[in-house]
Amino acid sequence: MTFRLSLLVGAVSCMAVPGVDPPTRTIVLRSGDQGTHSLSRQSKTTSGTLLVQSPGYPPSASNGAPNASFFATRGFTHTIVGSAMPWAPYSFLNSGNPYRKGSAAEEWRAEGATKLAAEMNEIKAAGLEVWSTTDIFVLPLALFNASKAAFVEGSEDGKHIALNNFTLTVLANVLDEVLTLFPALDGIVVRVGENYGGPAGPVPWLGQGAVDFAAVVPEQQAQYTTFISALRETVCVKHNKRVVFRTWDTSGFSPKIPARLHPSLGYYLNVTSEIDPHPLLTFSIKHTALDFWRWVGFNPSLTMGQHQQIVEVECAREYEGKGSMSNYIGEGVIDGWSEFASSEWQQGKGLAGIVSHPLIVGLWMWSSGGGWVGPHVGNQTLWPMTNTLVLGAWWLKAVAAGSRSRSVHEADVFAEYCKTELVHATSSTALADCSVVHEIALLSQDAILQTRYCSPYDQTLQAPGDGGSSGCRTVSCMPTNNWLRDDRLGAYMLGDADGVYGNAGAIYWLHAMDVASGSNLSAQALAEKDQAVDVWANIVALAHRITTGPADFRRELVTTAVYGHLLSDVVRFGWHAMVTGYKCAHAVTAAPVNCSVSALERAVAGYDTARATYNNTLRTMPSAATPFLDGYEGHETAGSTWSPGLGAVIDSYRHFIPHALS
Repeated sequence: MTFRLSLLVGAVSCMAVPGVDPPTRTIVLRSGDQGTHSLSRQSKTTSGTLLVQSPGYPPSASNGAPNASFFATRGFTHTIVGSAMPWAPYSFLNSGNPYRKGSAAEEWRAEGATKLAAEMNEIKAAGLEVWSTTDIFVLPLALFNASKAAFVEGSEDGKHIALNNFTLTVLANVLDEVLTLFPALDGIVVRVGENYGGPAGPVPWLGQGAVDFAAVVPEQQAQYTTFISALRETVCVKHNKRVVFRTWDTSGFSPKIPARLHPSLGYYLNVTSEIDPHPLLTFSIKHTALDFWRWVGFNPSLTMGQHQQIVEVECAREYEGKGSMSNYIGEGVIDGWSEFASSEWQQGKGLAGIVSHPLIVGLWMWSSGGGWVGPHVGNQTLWPMTNTLVLGAWWLKAVAAGSRSRSVHEADVFAEYCKTELVHATSSTALADCSVVHEIALLSQDAILQTRYCSPYDQTLQAPGDGGSSGCRTVSCMPTNNWLRDDRLGAYMLGDADGVYGNAGAIYWLHAMDVASGSNLSAQALAEKDQAVDVWANIVALAHRITTGPADFRRELVTTAVYGHLLSDVVRFGWHAMVTGYKCAHAVTAAPVNCSVSALERAVAGYDTARATYNNTLRTMPSAATPFLDGYEGHETAGSTWSPGLGAVIDSYRHFIPHALS
């Protein structure tokens, strides 16, 4: 297809990690959220959206560059670009300025500022407004070193940047320069819960969060309040520009990292209740209580407190293949996920329940980006774009419906999207095909859940309460211990008796439960992986039935279905090998278990065949995304608790089997 990953309703992006496809984001803003940014004009009937330009995808011949006009016609109002703060000249400094006149660094800075300004102006010309995203603090290392004592004065450890008068004055001066240097800029998007420093170039950077999470919780919350209030004063009050403050942080992922601003309602209210509301101050909150996983509850802070909020949704999900395989999220995100169908705590919780709330002013969809490495999908954007456009269209219709927002149904919006954006026809055959495409979309929600997650394990991780780690009963609160992310397949290592290699600790837990209680959870987990292969086979068959629409659409529909089917077979045999191998490896030293060396042999042989078929088939499909690898990112880092990956544990069984048979 010729779609480029851009943002549909409203958008914001985080700073790109070097070597990673630049992020793309989207947000839909509600009535009155554009023009002068006055959110008090609730009588205005049009809804706005936010588009983030992704330079990782070349301009489309049909949509033009930078795609801003394409999304403007679909209701978008804004675009988010990369950080503007690295291009500030720091002219207010007496010492520590890396951008000396005539230096290579200053030439680099000026060139970067010129390019960013041109990008902003092009987007503005298409009728969209521009926000810039940044992590804070990101400072030139020379500046920090020249005034280190002043920056850290008041910090508990003497190393962390403190929010003292000196630091806040530097921050205000940099913001003044940025908002003056880029007059087209309408606002900034700020994150402090995760920080990756500045762009590659001649200037070394220091990246450090504005809040010291080593401090006690009340002090952390006080720092948040001080910092956000300072942003409010400089950007909103002084410059009449918007601040979108992201609550995102990486807390609540394990019992060792208690929930903070993002997953904890209590923490969020303690921080935000001390900050005066302003029509240009908005908090951006992911719809999930943790990161963008299934088996994770709805974020408890949405609709709470006194400040306007934007909802973040990831459409090319980094823990589920990023669009390499069929992966529709519209129904689950709107109406609630199937895994919570019988949960009194989470049943039916989705966007449909909050879209008409007065505090909710926008929807931010990440139509691409997120994560660290592959799979790289190139221009194969069928599912990320489907998620983006369907969710965006639904949001706009639901906002327009006001108190009747529940009358706007995902299935109806999907049908209209399919007719206009996919098959480009309204014949009876085309309508029948759209019904099949929707069936594929809904089946993909089940297939992804069965392939990527482990219901016997994951349903134990979350429980009602304040914060993502409230129900965490294991070494990790991440679903299936994050065994699969980006294009990496994790595992435990042979001989890892205590499950310390957390990215496949679910295997250890299943085994422990089986031994301790006589349950059969391991068998349930493997049955789930077997079922996934069958669901994917059905998706492939349905994809081949589509006859209407452009050839590239039909090709992507089949390609993403085949990709998922082949990968599910790799996962199926990998899990059979891990579960069976773990039992056999502990049969001698632990309580008696059901160890079948012949079953382990079959699993390893099945894995080898599935992996070879997967790799070889993808080579024959030029439009397919890059393949998943059998190693795990970051395992070689000192102190890491990640295993080397699924391939390594499979190899360990090749050596184990002959000894077990002797």
